[in-house]
Order: sequence, then C-alpha cells, then structure tokens
Amino acid sequence: MAKLNTSLALFRIQQENLAQADGDFMIPDGLDQAYYGAKGVRSTGFDIDVSGELQPGWNVSGGLTHYTAKDASDAAVNTNQPRTLLRVFTSYRLSGSFSGLTLGSGVNWQSSNYTTANGPNGQERVQQDACALFSLMARYQFNPRTSLQMNVSNLFDRKYYSQIGYYSHGAWGAPRSVMATLSHEF
Repeated sequence: MAKLNTSLALFRIQQENLAQADGDFMIPDGLDQAYYGAKGVRSTGFDIDVSGELQPGWNVSGGLTHYTAKDASDAAVNTNQPRTLLRVFTSYRLSGSFSGLTLGSGVNWQSSNYTTANGPNGQERVQQDACALFSLMARYQFNPRTSLQMNVSNLFDRKYYSQIGYYSHGAWGAPRSVMATLSHEF
C-alpha cells in the first residue's frame, strides 16, 4: 500500500520597485549593470510536492513549481529565472541477498530563461534553453553503522548556465561530478 505525502501551495505576490536590470544603461563607472524599480509587479503561481513510499523499499519524491511575473504594463519581469521547475527522484532498496544495496536516480528540469545584457557588441539577449540534469546514486549498507555511497551529478555532462544576467555576466553550471562517501557511526 502506497504511503504518500502531498502538498499544494498557490501564491500571489504584489511588489513595488522590484529591481530589474536595465539592459540599456550602465552605472557611471561603465562596468556594472544599471537597475530600475519595476512598478506594480504581480507574481502568481503554484507549487506541488509529492513524496513517500510506493511499495516497501521504493521511495519517490517529486515537485512541480510554475509562476508568472509581470509589471503594471504587463511586461515580464525577472526573466533570468526559469518559470517552471520539475524535480523527480526515486530510490529502491533491493531485497534478499542484495538487501544492503539501494539504487536511486533523479532529474531536475527547468524551463528556458533569458536576460538582456550589455556585451562587447552592444545589447544582447543571453538565454539558457530548457534543460534537464540527471543524477544517479548507489549506496551499500555494510552493517547498521557503516555504508558506502556513490553519487553522480549531471550524469550526461550537460553544459548549462547556473545563472545569467548578474551584472551582465553568466556563470557555467557544474560539470559531471562523481562523489563517494564512506560513513561510519561511532
């Protein structure tokens, strides 16, 4: 019998003078992005989360978030943030002779986002396309006090921006990484 926890949140946020990058202007030093205060910003959206055990040893968790954000003139704001996020993770603890082994996987997906920035050739649109990052996990429980776990993040070594638009810059996200952790409780 499945044991699931769920939550649903609906939200609406009103803001005045929300700082927005002004792609046409730089501050007087000429190096940093200028900002303006957006009037009458309204953000609306929802967040759904589900987690629990579908069958003995099989756990899942997932969530979906979506929102829109516009100013008083109906122009999109905070476009450097993805509007939709989807997170799904699962793990399964094997039984019998392999009862010490737990395997897991997951995905984080986000919709595209963009910003207008001042580049060397003038004003440019910098965009991060929608992307999905996959992960894997394996853990072996040697005894109640000792385990070894291996995690692989960004499994397919996807190139993506972890942020765009901060002072007209972008930052690359982390490449594929593998981490092993040996844990022992004393």
